[in-house]
Amino acid sequence: ISFGAGNCTGGGTSINGMVAFRALREEFEEISSTPGLEEYNYHALLSYYKKIENNENSNPKVFWDRNGNSGRVSITNHKVGTLFNEKVFLKTMIANGVHPTDINTMQIGGLTKAQATITRNGRRASAAINYLDSTARSNYRFTLKNTCKVRRILINSAGTEATGVEYQTGNQIFTAIATKEIILSAGTVESPRILKSSGIGPIDELQSLGIPVKKNLPAVGTNYFEKPLTLANFRLTISDNPKMNTSIVLSNSTFRQWKQYGTGYLAGWNNPWAVHGGSSDLDAEFHEQG
Repeated sequence: ISFGAGNCTGGGTSINGMVAFRALREEFEEISSTPGLEEYNYHALLSYYKKIENNENSNPKVFWDRNGNSGRVSITNHKVGTLFNEKVFLKTMIANGVHPTDINTMQIGGLTKAQATITRNGRRASAAINYLDSTARSNYRFTLKNTCKVRRILINSAGTEATGVEYQTGNQIFTAIATKEIILSAGTVESPRILKSSGIGPIDELQSLGIPVKKNLPAVGTNYFEKPLTLANFRLTISDNPKMNTSIVLSNSTFRQWKQYGTGYLAGWNNPWAVHGGSSDLDAEFHEQG
């Protein structure tokens, strides 16, 4: 399986599709039903979702129970005209029993106009943009090393405490010693790789690779799965905006509009609609092709 690696400042948030979808409530409840993971239930984690969000849909009379408006992660609605007839699309889906809803509610199944991690002025809201502002970068206690790759976490001989991080720049290997704590946040693929390289993981696998075992944790690197994505290709002979076409979208005037004002087609994204179901169902996204 090939993975797109976010080897840049901001990590995966700098290269992803900017889709602002949460996991479903039933998926959180499934996790929290596992002994020892009871605190990972939907209501406990909802407060953290709201804490990080600066969501455009944050009217307290409508969204008070699920969206936040004071966090750093900008989440906005799709504002740009599309290349297909949305009215025809909506009528077709409703006629087939698929009705509009909000994917981030407790309701399972429906048609949603998705939100995206895009700023109010039409820029990608990556972690680098959201958190590493000029104030953070100028803090004397903050050092950003963006040409390094973490090799492993250093752990004491008793296997009870992480003491530092070993990282590589070019052909040189360096060590950073921790004075307080180490936060491992390298994503779904890289975090297990770093843990295993550090001697934390399934004992049989570590021993077969000649890695000294610090902690036998059989679950590290397991339970990874991908959700199926079904693409529906169809052609419409009518459009809400017959003057809109690919040549206009990619024109110099459209680019200048986005660059100067943060508006226009380039300030949005190309898949505003998605059909979603439960964790056992297929999800479908609709992408435009001009």
